[in-house]
This record gives sequence, C-alpha cells and structure tokens, in this order.
Amino acid sequence: MVNVAERNTDRSRCCGCSACVRACPCGALSMKADPMGFLYPVVDSESCIGCGACLEACPFKEEAAVPDAGYMQDAYVARDPSALGKSQSGGVAFSLMKKMVLEGGVVYGAALSGSFMPVHMRAATMDGIERFRLSKYAQSRTDGVLPQVIEDLAAGRRVLFTGTPCQTAGVFSAVAPALRKNLFLMDIICHGVPAPELWRAYLEHCSAKAGSPVRSAMFRNPSFGWHKTVQSIGFEDGTTLDSDEYSFLFYKDIALRPSCGSCPFASLRRPSDITAGDCWGVEEAFPELADGKPWSLVLCNSEKGAEFFAGACPGLQVTKIDVQRVLQHNLRSATVLDPRWTSFEKDLPSRGFAFVNRKYGKASPGYRIRSFIAKVKRHL
Repeated sequence: MVNVAERNTDRSRCCGCSACVRACPCGALSMKADPMGFLYPVVDSESCIGCGACLEACPFKEEAAVPDAGYMQDAYVARDPSALGKSQSGGVAFSLMKKMVLEGGVVYGAALSGSFMPVHMRAATMDGIERFRLSKYAQSRTDGVLPQVIEDLAAGRRVLFTGTPCQTAGVFSAVAPALRKNLFLMDIICHGVPAPELWRAYLEHCSAKAGSPVRSAMFRNPSFGWHKTVQSIGFEDGTTLDSDEYSFLFYKDIALRPSCGSCPFASLRRPSDITAGDCWGVEEAFPELADGKPWSLVLCNSEKGAEFFAGACPGLQVTKIDVQRVLQHNLRSATVLDPRWTSFEKDLPSRGFAFVNRKYGKASPGYRIRSFIAKVKRHL
C-alpha cells in the first residue's frame, strides 16, 4: 500500500477532506464523487511514485495532530442576543465569523451553491458571511477552497475556517506549520455528514411534488423552534414546502458517510481551536439558563482559540461551565450507522428519494403504523 487510494478500498478510512491531494508532489491524486456524492481520492498510477506523502498527510487517524495538544480545554454556554431568530442555536459561530471579518480577516464556511448544494466558499465582508448562517445537513465540498486558504495565509491574512471536525483537520494538515499562526479553526459538534446525493434527490422530489423549480432551500428553519429540524423549500411559483422527511432519514443514520461511524474526532480531543454547537440538555443541567431560547456550547481547545473567543465575549451572554454536565453523544463516541446503509446506497441513486422514503423513511408502512399506535395511545 503506497497511497490513500489503495488504502481507501475500506471507505470508512476516508473523510473526503482532500488533504492528500494537496500533499501529493506529483499531482497523481484527484477527488471523485461516488454514486452517493461522497468524494474519494483516485490515483493516476502512472504518475504516482509511491512516496507515501498522501498517507502521511491524511488526518483521519487516532494519532492525528491537533492545534494545541497541551491546552486545558475550557467550556462555555453562550449566545449572541442579536442573532437569536437568525441562527439555529445561540449564534456564537456567526459572531466569531463577524469578528474575523471586522478585524480584516477572511472566513471560509459552508454555503449553498446556485443549485442549492453545500459547498465551502470564501468571504471577506459582512454580506459574504451571511451565506454561512444556518446549518447545512449534507457534506460540503472543500477541495476547491484549500488553495485559497493557503494563498490567504501566505499573504499574511488571518483566516477563520469553519466546518466539520474532519474538514478542519484536513485544513490543518494541508497548511504548512510556518503558515498556521494566522489560521483559526472552528469545528461543529458533528452527528455525521449525510450524502450530497440524498439532498439533491430530495430537492428534485420536492420540485416534482410542487410542479415548480426550487427557488430557496433551508435545512433547518429556525422559525419552527430550536428543538425541531424542519426543511423549508421555496418554489418559483411562490409556494413553500415545510417537512422533516429529509431530516428523519438523516437522524436514522442510514445516509451518512461510512467514515462517520469510525470518526476519531467524536470526543473532547478536537482538531480545532474552537468547537461550537447546540447546547443540548442545557435546560436540565443549568435550570437557571432555561428561558426557552437557544444556547450554544463553546469549547476553547487552544490558547489561540481561547483568546479569539474572549475577544467576542463583550457582545455575548457567556457562562463558564463543566462540559461533563452537557456531554452530548458525539462528544463521547461516533454515531453508529444503520446496518441497512449498504442497501440504502444502492437504492437512492437508482430509485430516487420517493422510493427510499417509502422503504426507510416517514412514508414507510412501519413508521405509519407506529405513528398511528402512538396517536391512539395519546387519546386513551
């Protein structure tokens, strides 16, 4: 085994970060999407010299480097009062993006493309970072922005890169140590990344159902409340479809990338300077903070991250906490994939969203029966 493409016959060992492509001195690697839309490296065997640089650069391993291995992590419950209603949780991630831009830096984050597919983009203005608001529940492409990140850092600009832990780990690996001083990494508390093909198929399904092209898309509409994950799809004819059929399949863990089931970053050992996400369980752990409004959980994982977060604190409501009191599942272990994943990945590309929804989702006979029984019990 001399390259990651040979190793990745076991797909659970690749997160798709593309750090290996950047590391290859011969340009022998490129990223190619599988039928589910997940990117994997492929090798030009005639160009590969077997140097192993790609294997060395791969961050998806237990011994992967972290920004500050010796830092004693601090945890906070926080929110930006001015962002409530515009963000899905406490709005802290956007506040940190805003801080970077206002200080003359650059932010990289996940936005929706013209075809409403998640992709990482670059922003250096307040208008630009507005695209990064709200969660994107499908794996975004980062391979197109890695050269830009390195170019910005080489020019002496401060860069905040936000993404899933495996994406930030890939950036950390791809950036030379000499350029990391101005690199700030912020990861999310990630449940797992659903297949891009599932989201594309869902949009196609919604458009056909409405009889109109998609005009806007939202993975998680905050107007439905902090604890709900409702997709809102707007159409050219002015109508809107609100549904949780897509998120139902997401939370069944049946459409996640194979590597999500063996994620080495599903712990408190984070590959980023800052970790941010919904602070689930805050109402039980800290009743004095339970006012019905959302909170973010913030972990400062490095000295650089702690200083950056402290600079944003004057505009935030912040309480330092013991993270063990709100230690959600994906800060303890990786998500367990549904054993039917292999059949799902065959069905979706060939049969479409309506079929997998009937077989595995909310339109399945099993779900309908369970829902009917639960409804009857509530009225007894």
